[in-house]
Amino acid sequence: MRSINAESRLTQNASGAPGPLHLGTGVNQSFSLRAPSFPRFMRKGWDTTIFSSCFVKGLGFSRAISCRKISLGFSPCVVFIILFCLFLNSYAAISAQSAPPAPAPRYMVLIDAAHGGDDSGARINATTFEKNITLALSVRLRSLLGARGIEVTTTREADKTIDADQRAEIANRASASACIILHATSSGTGVHLFISSLTPARDQKLAAWRTAQSPYVQQSTALAASVNSALTQAGIPVTLARINLRGLDSMTCPAIAIEIANPAAEEGKPAAALTDAAYQAHIADLLATALIEWRAEAHR
Repeated sequence: MRSINAESRLTQNASGAPGPLHLGTGVNQSFSLRAPSFPRFMRKGWDTTIFSSCFVKGLGFSRAISCRKISLGFSPCVVFIILFCLFLNSYAAISAQSAPPAPAPRYMVLIDAAHGGDDSGARINATTFEKNITLALSVRLRSLLGARGIEVTTTREADKTIDADQRAEIANRASASACIILHATSSGTGVHLFISSLTPARDQKLAAWRTAQSPYVQQSTALAASVNSALTQAGIPVTLARINLRGLDSMTCPAIAIEIANPAAEEGKPAAALTDAAYQAHIADLLATALIEWRAEAHR
């Protein structure tokens, strides 16, 4: 864009009112802007000189004008008000552009590896107990969720004894968005999903410890539906049921119990085992996918 060098001047007519603004030589297109008419008490009858190019733009010019002088026929108070308004407009625009985005809602998953320590759980084979399978699944699922930027809390990271009430206390203190209780069994195939058998109830500020899950049963059902969808789409057989389970019934969050069984045998292939690392990794990946989808649905 060409730079236009001109001397702009507001003239006064015989009555002392400001006249039209004329641009000097060097402008290919002649145009003028009549200054706004201000009340008499705002005019002083003498000129105030402002060295500013942005003021000319503020009066309405869309072309870049580098002017040497603008002579105004009204008081410094009026000039100050106009310039101050221009400053506020510029500041508001810059503030809107630089404002940080709103933080995303907090989403944290609680993973409870059932059994541990003195509580071995079910025997899976001659050398493996349920507590070993659940801890291995917990570690895999925690790593997958963490890699996707999801905050995770676990009830145990080692082979130690934790009772059901302690597990529920950890979940409730963490204010988890979803609680996953992991179990394993050598009976049946696929995955067994459980939600609390408690009757759904309204939110209670002082819910009884043994029925604290009641206000969350509907959300737990929706969470189970997300997990069921991810598993069945991958060809994993799923069984849904309700259960009265200590620990689960005391959690104040959407919570489900997931029992992993042996994979279903495929025709022409030897049956895989629950202890197979590839099978465990596949189940953990499907659970992570379901929890990510659940986050998107819960925050809609």
